[in-house]
Amino acid sequence: MVLKKIKGYPAPEFNGRVIRVLAHETVKEVDPFLMLDYFESDEKNMETGSWHPHRGIETFTYIVRGKMREKDTINGELEVDQGGALHLVSGSGMYHTGVPTYSENGIQGFQIWFNIPKQHKMDKPSSSAFQNNEFPHVATLKYDVKVLTGEYKGVKGPLDKSNLGLRILDVVVKDEISLRREIPKKGFIYVYEGIGRLNDTDVLEKQTAYVLEEGDYVFKNNGNNELRFLFAEGVPLKEPIAWRGPIVMNTQEELVKAFSELNNQTFIK
Repeated sequence: MVLKKIKGYPAPEFNGRVIRVLAHETVKEVDPFLMLDYFESDEKNMETGSWHPHRGIETFTYIVRGKMREKDTINGELEVDQGGALHLVSGSGMYHTGVPTYSENGIQGFQIWFNIPKQHKMDKPSSSAFQNNEFPHVATLKYDVKVLTGEYKGVKGPLDKSNLGLRILDVVVKDEISLRREIPKKGFIYVYEGIGRLNDTDVLEKQTAYVLEEGDYVFKNNGNNELRFLFAEGVPLKEPIAWRGPIVMNTQEELVKAFSELNNQTFIK
């Protein structure tokens, strides 16, 4: 059953090229996911991103088309080619900037924010890069599933987020595929290419997220082109959230302290 249908809206990043799908208003429905941004452009080059801080979250930037470069206060600079992903654990605090780089094919991709359990929010930050060839596929004549995190049919992705029970799949449906939303997780799909049908009842629209209850689902391709969507689920943290801009903590006091440290330049530990 579809619990909620969500259409994205333009966000200010990259001069409005970003569609913000999940944010403050959807936190309880998709816990432990905080935010989902989708970006797409036929432009071959993008301007430099802004240098900004994070604390208390993880980001996963998956580049479907094009390349992505990221600079941070941890590793200096990381870059992935088409199909790769950048993973940041902001922990106690870091600065970074990320931007798609020159691409003849334009750019297309996602940035997903995960929450960090409160006992680990002030852990040491880290950053890592995964190239396209590090992500395994499970493919048949009917579908192709790229395993980004978690597991599908016994095949595991390279990023282990079992502490949150995360499973993120990039799904290409040529004909149809069956997927199960597991208990006690919360999850959603985000359709970014093609048109399709869910359980022969719901029409799947492009650039739309569908929050799903647990259970079995059949996704069918109804068009001439392939149906493509992200499938994501994780175990809810069920913790209080204090969120302002790039910082997500558990209390307002922690949030005030974080911004105070930004002002007095004691943010980086």
